[in-house]
Amino acid sequence: KGPIGGVVTATRVVISTNGMAGWDFDDGRGTALQNGIWNFNYSTIEWSGCNQEYPYIHAIPVVSCYGQSSGGYGDGVGTPMGTGLDVHIDHSLFRYNTQDGLDIGHVDTGVFVLSITNSQFYGNSGGQYKWGANFSTATITNNLSVANCFRLSKPMTGVVATYNTYLSDFCRAQDNISFNFRQNQSALIANNTFVTYAPTSFDIACWDASCSNSTLTFQNNLVLGYDNPATYNQGGQSGGPGGFYYQNPIGHIVRNNNIYYGLRNQPCPTGFSAEFCANPLFVNQPVWVDETSLDNFNFNLTPGSPAHGVGMVLPSVTFDYNGVLRPNPPTVGALE
Repeated sequence: KGPIGGVVTATRVVISTNGMAGWDFDDGRGTALQNGIWNFNYSTIEWSGCNQEYPYIHAIPVVSCYGQSSGGYGDGVGTPMGTGLDVHIDHSLFRYNTQDGLDIGHVDTGVFVLSITNSQFYGNSGGQYKWGANFSTATITNNLSVANCFRLSKPMTGVVATYNTYLSDFCRAQDNISFNFRQNQSALIANNTFVTYAPTSFDIACWDASCSNSTLTFQNNLVLGYDNPATYNQGGQSGGPGGFYYQNPIGHIVRNNNIYYGLRNQPCPTGFSAEFCANPLFVNQPVWVDETSLDNFNFNLTPGSPAHGVGMVLPSVTFDYNGVLRPNPPTVGALE
């Protein structure tokens, strides 16, 4: 807990069942975090906002969870206003946190860089991940996520039945991921696999008077939406989640070779290059029944998936999530 200075690297670390946030850069005194570099590799943050069971009786030793409305704080990672921080996340996992999985939305001072690669996000009750506007570049590649933000509202195998008695605020962010720009900044979101029922898939804003020279590049991504009626009172609608929501105009939007399925307002064809809508045909792709439907989602694609061989070659994404060399042309999504 608290601000860092210089380089802090966590490798093969598990941060689990903290009664408050998992990694909280806010010391509670308004201390600004400036000029830090945070590397988080092959590590896990889970069950933030939850208290650990002792002695251990259940397979998952979580006894009680709290969110913002019940006096708790359950971001997997939290940042205070005044944060300046380089962030590099690789091969890491953020799951079952009672608020956002990764909240670096208050990186709002200075000029910094962000990379999130080869990582997984699922079951977080807020957004799966989000970032603030003071990253001059953001590189988001080869990630797997399931935006099942109501998951902690229901029983879970291996956890005490009353673990969620005090929980609410499910889908409080109303989006899968949200991110922000300032003028002249750029974000590359490429070769990710997004599975979502959050009301909005991608929530995008500009923090300056104009972002006319900012660039969003969205390439080789696979987006699968599910229609979950539980989201209707959180901004969701029948027909599945929404696609892109721009709170403010972004000057340059480059979209190529993406596949969408199950989004209610995604036109097909989209008007962008080589984008189309088709069933991605994941291995054992579940039909929506209830909150258990997306547990242990299998992100691998069947041999007949339309995602194979329809991506564009990206020099910055030469391997997939599993370290497999990408062919020419590559598969759309995080896995070859």
